[in-house]
Amino acid sequence: MTESALRPDVGLTLDAVSGRPVLRFEQAYAHPAERVWRALTDGAELSEWTPWRVEIDPVPGGRITLAFGGGEPSRGVVTAAEEHRELAFRWPGIPGSADDEILRWTLRPAADGSVLALHVTLQDIGHAPQSAAGYHLSLEHLGALLSGGPVRRAADPPSDPRFRSLVEHYTAVLPA
Repeated sequence: MTESALRPDVGLTLDAVSGRPVLRFEQAYAHPAERVWRALTDGAELSEWTPWRVEIDPVPGGRITLAFGGGEPSRGVVTAAEEHRELAFRWPGIPGSADDEILRWTLRPAADGSVLALHVTLQDIGHAPQSAAGYHLSLEHLGALLSGGPVRRAADPPSDPRFRSLVEHYTAVLPA
């Protein structure tokens, strides 16, 4: 699967219980769930394809530490981990927000690899286009990592040359 073939299915809904916005991505990869799982649960690999430096103990109740670039780390907790199927965690995300950001990754086998779904319970619906652009880029970087190619990521999503056009795209296609 080439990088140009990575076109995630993306949507934005409201959580029925909390009323918070949930950004949803779904992306197929030509790699088995076991390989994608390793990229989700190994801190060194996560640090390679996401904008964060990551340390993770991928068990329920385990700690996850995320830091953007040279920034201060934020600590969260793993809320679910089922090998090769599901990883979820919560972390403070936007400084000063009353709610944590919640990320839930699920994997399922597919005929030619696996499908990764990501549900991000956002802290602020107004930040949805920027979040969507950042996660879009990360999913592309994950594809490059899985394929053994170079991961060409910027130190942070806004400095990626494609970020601005992705924000414009998601501003136009996601509900307000």
